[in-house]
Amino acid sequence: MAILIFRIHGEINARMWNSKKRELSFEKLYKRIQERAFHIFELLKISISSAIIYLSNEINRLIKNCMKGKQLSRKSTLEKIDEDILPNINEVNVVS
Repeated sequence: MAILIFRIHGEINARMWNSKKRELSFEKLYKRIQERAFHIFELLKISISSAIIYLSNEINRLIKNCMKGKQLSRKSTLEKIDEDILPNINEVNVVS
């Protein structure tokens, strides 16, 4: 289950950052899936496809409820990477 949550978070977080510059909270996602873990486990005993269908139907609700809030007082790690590191990488690629 931990690997599943990690993979779901990574995929959704990358999509949200690339499209909307928003981040998904791993902690919130973990708690939400943990609340549903027994039900997911029961579905997995029936079939993997039934668990996948359930998670597919739940994904939009999970995204909505697990987004990180914006903090005006400081930048997130991904914001810092976007602003500080990526321009330097692009400079190196241009020089090469």
